[in-house]
Amino acid sequence: MKLIKAHWYLLVAVAVAVALQLYSTQCAPGITYDSNQYLASAKSFAKNYTLLHADDTPHIDHVPLYSLILSLLGEHRLQLSKYLNTVCLVSILWSFIYLCRQTLPSYVSKILFALSLGIATPLQLIHHFIWSEPLFVALIGWLMVLLYKYQRQPQARYYWAMIVVSFIMCLQRNPGIFLVAGITLSLWFFTKTGFWRTVLYGVLAVSGWVIWTLVGMQIAKEGLHPAAYNIFGNILVKQNLDHYLNAVSAWFIPVTVPLWVRGGGFIVGILVVFWWMKKRKLKLDNFTLMLLVVAIVYIVFLQLTERISFHETERYAAVVFPLLWGVFFQVYYTISQSFSSTKQWLMNILLVLWLSYPLLRTAKNIHLWQKRACQPTYIRQQTNDPKMIFYNETNKDKK
Repeated sequence: MKLIKAHWYLLVAVAVAVALQLYSTQCAPGITYDSNQYLASAKSFAKNYTLLHADDTPHIDHVPLYSLILSLLGEHRLQLSKYLNTVCLVSILWSFIYLCRQTLPSYVSKILFALSLGIATPLQLIHHFIWSEPLFVALIGWLMVLLYKYQRQPQARYYWAMIVVSFIMCLQRNPGIFLVAGITLSLWFFTKTGFWRTVLYGVLAVSGWVIWTLVGMQIAKEGLHPAAYNIFGNILVKQNLDHYLNAVSAWFIPVTVPLWVRGGGFIVGILVVFWWMKKRKLKLDNFTLMLLVVAIVYIVFLQLTERISFHETERYAAVVFPLLWGVFFQVYYTISQSFSSTKQWLMNILLVLWLSYPLLRTAKNIHLWQKRACQPTYIRQQTNDPKMIFYNETNKDKK
């Protein structure tokens, strides 16, 4: 009973999140073009130990880990993949709520963080579809827990564990190397890790990705290896900042608000918060700054890759949602401590009222995804339509 009493909000957050995810995938998980690529390569590997797309071309535009894992699920991998996503969702919630419990002194803030993370649209989005993001974010969660422990106690076991998890993470998704870059900077600036030890972490963490990319270059018939092209092909040519501003600001301000108002208000809000904290001489702890650095480096590096659609931006931004959500609550708690107890309670009430927005947004999306997935011809249509993209209320590209 003591265990349940101490962790009740974690249990509630997990129960709500899993219920929403399983309801949205009740009939089938979501399918996109990338989903077809993963399923086809998994089927190919299970059959003849080669990673091939449905058209028999090599599966080298994505790193191999997710396809290999799907290949282990057997012929029913289409349905079983949603349960793999469920496991990843539980892991993500555990790791980031654990970090919240360690870093947020306020009991109310801990509860609100846990419950709001459980109902968050970005997490539900990536766990509805057959995408590599769920396991990717789960690995990030484990990595952030190790980073937190290493920052508190710089022991060798945490350091080497970070290298192993980072190595696996980079074989799950190409942008893992961006997160490694952010973690490398964080180790250098916010821990006592020496220069060469920091460099060693970065080199070993991305070594598997580098080997896979070099092998892919030998397989590719012409041009740049697709995985390398996705990372470096359009560097400094076409950025996605408008799309990321659209996606990230939608976490805080209703998407029905025009982007120029929502984005402008979001940026002004951040500047006002920084100004207020500087005026009151309020500071964030080093681990919160590490989370912020990792998320910002990831988003900045994504600006240097190929121009992508707004819909793709939503899932890419969702990768660092738990990190930025944690930063948001740390900032909220730090600012609230500068007010009287009466004003703190008022702020908490306003925060609870505001959290009705992400709750309603998630409820709307979950219903839409479930309805779409339960259409009789869904599986047949989606697995044969290479141009299919996911559906939610932000499908209208905001101007």
